[in-house]
Amino acid sequence: MLASWIELDFVRDGREAASVADYARRRFGVEAPASGDPQLVQQAYYFGVLASGLRAAVEHHPEWTTMSHEELCVDSHARFEALATRLGLEWSDAAREFLDASNEEGAGYRTSRRAEAQPERWRERLDAQQIATIRATLARFPTPLLPD
Repeated sequence: MLASWIELDFVRDGREAASVADYARRRFGVEAPASGDPQLVQQAYYFGVLASGLRAAVEHHPEWTTMSHEELCVDSHARFEALATRLGLEWSDAAREFLDASNEEGAGYRTSRRAEAQPERWRERLDAQQIATIRATLARFPTPLLPD
């Protein structure tokens, strides 16, 4: 996600920063980066707040079904069909056709992407310094948010 945010020059609206910082401080004991910190630190912090919030919600709701983006990108038809079945949803030809139509080259804000190219794609999009910055920022959160 962060590789995409970097490419899109995405940063959250400053007006919500105080609410996000207050939530992170109260819920996770993590202070917001200084306003002068690099944008990547700001982005990684925001991702950390979102990911930590989702993890906390999942811990409180073991009945929820979770699935990673990477899992859905590998053998997409089978994985999406299995997920739909698990959720009690109908898997139809229309759903299969939608999935196929979305599985094409895309860039920017287009939602189309080649599914098979997505897992581990961040490794070719981020350099060592960016990865180090992201890891250092996310290490401040109480729950590990990245694989080793």
